[in-house]
Amino acid sequence: MSLDRPFDNGKIDVGLNMMAASGYTGWTTENFGLASTHAPGAVGVDPVTKLVPAHPVNEVVGVRIPSYPSINFTCRFGH
Repeated sequence: MSLDRPFDNGKIDVGLNMMAASGYTGWTTENFGLASTHAPGAVGVDPVTKLVPAHPVNEVVGVRIPSYPSINFTCRFGH
């Protein structure tokens, strides 16, 4: 929403801006952790390298969109 009002024949301008929002933008998931990891002495998937399945972590990430108000004031000097 935006409201704007000129005063004094356009020399002064006052405005109010608002945004009502909620949620996130760029919503995605990131995976942390390897598909497999080395565990010394463990009996793993591969008997040579001893790799065992790891437990990856999935994290939901995004940029929060907040609501906000703002006020602007413009003054024109000269002709």
